[in-house]
Amino acid sequence: MNVRVRAITPSVVEDAILLTGRIEPLEELTVSAEASGVIEWLEADVGDRVEKGQELARIDTARLQTVYDQAAARKNLAAQELARMRNLEKGGIASPQNLDQASAESDMAAADLSAAKIQLEKSRVYAPMAGIISQRSRRQGEFTDNGSPLFRIVQVDRVKTLVGVPERDINRFALDDEVRMTLDALPDRTFTGRISKLPPTADLQTRTFLTEILLDNPEGLLRPGMTARVRMVRETYPDAVAVPLFAVLTLENQRFVMVEEGGVARVRPVELGVLQGDMVHVKSGLAPGDRLIVTGQRDLRDGRRVTVTGETAE
Repeated sequence: MNVRVRAITPSVVEDAILLTGRIEPLEELTVSAEASGVIEWLEADVGDRVEKGQELARIDTARLQTVYDQAAARKNLAAQELARMRNLEKGGIASPQNLDQASAESDMAAADLSAAKIQLEKSRVYAPMAGIISQRSRRQGEFTDNGSPLFRIVQVDRVKTLVGVPERDINRFALDDEVRMTLDALPDRTFTGRISKLPPTADLQTRTFLTEILLDNPEGLLRPGMTARVRMVRETYPDAVAVPLFAVLTLENQRFVMVEEGGVARVRPVELGVLQGDMVHVKSGLAPGDRLIVTGQRDLRDGRRVTVTGETAE
């Protein structure tokens, strides 16, 4: 009988699970107003990239600048009065009580200036981190209260994928393990990340462990909210034997394959492991160098003479 064979060569087999996760920003912050008043200036908008410390908005800054300038003038006047009173006190013209009063007024003017400075600084809104504006809650000319949200900034140069790992598998993984994933939006691209957080407890409803995977995102292709198909490898078998699934036969719950030995077909019982696409890991029964029959094997019996008409690597 004519057959085609495939020479068994060692390969790497991975025992992996496929899970669904979601892309999240590595970090996100809400920037809120620290002053009440009209938004005088607002430059940043949704989609803008900002740097840490960059000015984003000004709230009633002109009025607060005036208050600060007035406080500075009163402080200077109080300081001059204190200096004058000290000179008079040295000459015996001013009483100690006059000096104490001038000193107290100078201290109060200095405190008022410090308070005015704090309010003026709070009227200017700065980015607390580098990132992209994902939301803007106010417009220029609108009134805002102290504590009202103005912007949301997300860090997307690096992102994280959150995926629920089943409790039966969680102990198979460790921090810094490599993980590969694809996106529904980019099915032809594969992205690589590493496990950055393994939770100590499971979600009580899903009984899964919400695991965090960290990925670099230099091209900005990974956007928060995208669905990720995550492939996590539980175990790797180097120099393993893998054969096409169609080459495996079953008889009375026994799995076996047919191999060619010196022009004769031989039955080889096999123990199977994990599936990897259309290939299956053979844990025992085959070894590198064996000639697996991949065409005509279903019509063979042990000991039948065969003629090899071709050899394939696939």
